[in-house]
Amino acid sequence: THGDAEDVPSLFSWDAETEQDFCPAKEVTDEPKEAKKTQDEEFSLWMCQVQIFFTTKFFPAYQHEKVLREKIKENRIRDAALAELRRIKDEELAKLTAGREAEEAKRQEAAAAEKTLDSKSEDFKALEEPVTQPASPPKEEAPSVAPPGVTKGLAGKK
Repeated sequence: THGDAEDVPSLFSWDAETEQDFCPAKEVTDEPKEAKKTQDEEFSLWMCQVQIFFTTKFFPAYQHEKVLREKIKENRIRDAALAELRRIKDEELAKLTAGREAEEAKRQEAAAAEKTLDSKSEDFKALEEPVTQPASPPKEEAPSVAPPGVTKGLAGKK
């Protein structure tokens, strides 16, 4: 039994040595600490990246979008004002064109009236000439055609 007693302490010493080498409790406690540390580092890195994104990309882009929206509003207002000016200019141009066309029509009417007056005065001269001179038969036909024109000319002058 004496040998058995010696075997017992050797088992304890073996257990102690194995426990120090193996020590699963230490590894379990170290592993979560390391895992937590890496998770914290990853989270910190992610937060840093998110902050960088917001400060360098998102916020400036948002500000830029606000500026663009403001410019779009200004452009719409400016375009509306320009369209109004164009409409006014088009109306003025249409009035000028209509006035010029009316003047041209009056000129043409005046020229036509003057032409008819000239032709009527020639007809009157032709009528007056046969009265002072002896009338020949062909000329008598011409005065019969002229009086209806004369009456129209007199009615037109009223």
